[in-house]
Amino acid sequence: MRYLSFGAGVNTTALLLLFPEVYYDEVIFADTGAELPKTYEYIDKYVKPFLKDNGIKFTVVRGNEKGMSSLEEYCMYYKIVPSMQVRWCTEKFKLDPIAKYLKETKSDNEYPIIALLGISYEEKDRIKESPYPWQINEYPLVQRKFTRQDSTRIIRSYGWPVPPRSGCFFCPFQSSAQLRSLYLHYPELYERAIRLEENSQQFPKFTLFPNGISLRVLRNRFGHGNHRLEEYIKN
Repeated sequence: MRYLSFGAGVNTTALLLLFPEVYYDEVIFADTGAELPKTYEYIDKYVKPFLKDNGIKFTVVRGNEKGMSSLEEYCMYYKIVPSMQVRWCTEKFKLDPIAKYLKETKSDNEYPIIALLGISYEEKDRIKESPYPWQINEYPLVQRKFTRQDSTRIIRSYGWPVPPRSGCFFCPFQSSAQLRSLYLHYPELYERAIRLEENSQQFPKFTLFPNGISLRVLRNRFGHGNHRLEEYIKN
């Protein structure tokens, strides 16, 4: 059993398109419920048809922490936000749901399972062995010395557009430019991110943007209340 852990970003999309040179039996996408709408649209328009044409199963798994499958709901309930230092959100809503699915659906004679992970060559220091005794991690892009630029080339050579940035709309790793784009394109999601941040029991000491700058302050810096409708459409 070989599965591709699909994150919907540039590297895992390139890895997807390397099939059948890089062979996999199933694609698994851990959905936090908080991806950008463009990510879900990209999956529906490009990824799912490709896998259907090749007869490959596409599986969506979700977290189930205290009955909550959404990372946003979980954060609101416990009055916390994702952290750059301790990436608990990745573990609880990405890694654990995949592991749970595999352990529940695969029989003993299908182990060990090979996990294909989309880490590019310049990120090779992130390579690590699987924490599970029944899983072996493989890094096809690193093995081929493919960089992120190579991943982009692969996607474009297939005729696909480069996928949008993957990640939750309230991810603390976003830059100011990415948050501004969120504010302009998805103002309702930006407002939900503000609500999430200010609901945290550690606010305002800890914020989703570095240096203690709140999303509300950033929103004002983006010119909140001073934009014409056409600016939201063009940016």
